[in-house]
Amino acid sequence: MVDVATARLVTTFAAPLDRERDAADAPYLVRWPVPRPGGASGRRLLVQRGDTELVVVAPDRTGVSDAADVPEAADVPGSAHAPAVRFPAPWPRNFGTFAVAPDAGLAVFAGVHAVRAVDPAGAVRWEIAHGCWEGSCRTLHTGFEEYATDTRHRYPDSGSAVFSRRWTNGWSSTPPTAGSSAGWTRRRWRPARTTSRTRIPP
Repeated sequence: MVDVATARLVTTFAAPLDRERDAADAPYLVRWPVPRPGGASGRRLLVQRGDTELVVVAPDRTGVSDAADVPEAADVPGSAHAPAVRFPAPWPRNFGTFAVAPDAGLAVFAGVHAVRAVDPAGAVRWEIAHGCWEGSCRTLHTGFEEYATDTRHRYPDSGSAVFSRRWTNGWSSTPPTAGSSAGWTRRRWRPARTTSRTRIPP
């Protein structure tokens, strides 16, 4: 006899961005485990990336943070107890990936030409320039505007960024700069600054 599982709706969250009006990806829920035995409960964040901003919603105050922990929080329409943080995006959503700190105090955007850490006010905490993720490009770009309309850069590869489960460190992967012998690298950083880099063996 085959066991039958019954699915049921547990809860719903209001999406902070409209996918068509705001040119946004579908929202998804990110959960961090308990960082240490006996510590606070794991945190949850609902994140949604649009072309001009990244929105982070704390779906519950007890599992995410108190209001004081979420900088410049604002209520999302239709969700009275869901504080949200909005990060201005340095480039459109199709040009890289991102990671958000569990306290919603920092977002790290891994783009085509750089890895950039941004706070909710839009201030750049730090930036790491690197070789272009478009395979045939050998230019060391200084800004997104340099390749925004270039058809070769329309579907580039991208790196990655991730925060550690203890919330104090992070890592990102970057390609080599043209003419450099450094090769692919993995960079370690703290929320406020970069700390080290390690060459990734071929």
